[in-house]
This record gives sequence, structure tokens and C-alpha cells, in this order.
Amino acid sequence: GLWVVAPSYPLGAEGPEFWLAIFLPTGGKPMPPAWGWAVSRLGQFPKFVGPRHTNFPFHDICAQGAAFEAWKPQDGIRPLLNLYSTWLFRHCYFAEVGRWPGRQWGATAIYRLAEFHPDEWCGCGSGKRYRDCHLGLDKEMSKEDAELEHLKEFGAIDLRRNPPVSVKAFARGRWKKPPPHPLIGDKRVGPPIIRVN
Repeated sequence: GLWVVAPSYPLGAEGPEFWLAIFLPTGGKPMPPAWGWAVSRLGQFPKFVGPRHTNFPFHDICAQGAAFEAWKPQDGIRPLLNLYSTWLFRHCYFAEVGRWPGRQWGATAIYRLAEFHPDEWCGCGSGKRYRDCHLGLDKEMSKEDAELEHLKEFGAIDLRRNPPVSVKAFARGRWKKPPPHPLIGDKRVGPPIIRVN
């Protein structure tokens, strides 16, 4: 595989700076794992962006639902960077306003209750706010049914996310020593890096 590391300024050059690190595995995975960091002051560890719209359990960016096909490998790297920069822009909006802009993907009642604000758009495509759509149904679902639904979708009940140790070390080391694969705990020197400026 190949790492692509690029800065992103979703609010323009005078706005906050972020970094994206994307791992492009050989063979072309539909959605390569990627992480976003907010640039911090000198001497501080980079801060991972999220947890809104990041995957379980590795905190990698979830910029599209499985059915939406917002990006395909044949589209190339530039549209992928644009997709992830849009995700960063939405996080900026969320930090300022307290609501996620636009429709979201919420696969289970547990996920929606934990992460959706009542005033946000429901993920079902109804065009209604969550409070006027699935919120009531989600609250009425029994704990057992909700856990079974979530377990079937995600393979676990735990909603916590934690980036792999190798990805944290990559960010803290300022992209000098990439892991061979972000989701495998291998200590060898990793694949090549492309830096996009």
C-alpha cells in the first residue's frame, strides 16, 4: 500500500489547518482508511478529529455510507482528498453550531441516540429532523433489541473508537515512520509516503 499525507484548509488559507493521512492499500479497497488531525501548537500531540462520523473501532474517517458510493478507487486521489476535506469542513461547522450539517448515516438506534442531535437531519432519507422522525422509535426500542441490532451491524456494542497505536505514532512522529498497514501492529518500516502540498 501507499500513504498519502496532505494538509487541508477547509475554511480557506486563513482558517484552521488540518492534516489528512490516507492509506491506499494495493488492490483498491472501496474506502481506504484515513484519519484527520487538527494542527496543534508546537510541543503538543496532534488532535484526532472526531469522533463524529468515524468508524468503529479504529476512529478512521467515515465520509460515506456503504450505499452512497461517494468515491470509488477509479475516481483517483484528488476527489478522495476533497471528500475528506468536506468531512473536515462539516466538523468545523459542528464545532461552531453544535449540529451536523446535512444528512447522516445512522445504522442503529444505539448509534443514533448516542450521536444524533434532535435538530439534525434523520439518516433515513425522510427529509425530517431526527426529533420528528426516528427519535421516538429509537427511544421505544427495548435495550435487548437495540443491542442485537447494533451487534448485527457493527459486531460489537462498544461505541468507543481509538486510532491504532501505529497511526498515533505516525502522526506524533510528523509522518516520518509510517506503519506498513495502519490496522496491523507491525513494527517494520512502512510503505512509501506521498506528501501533497
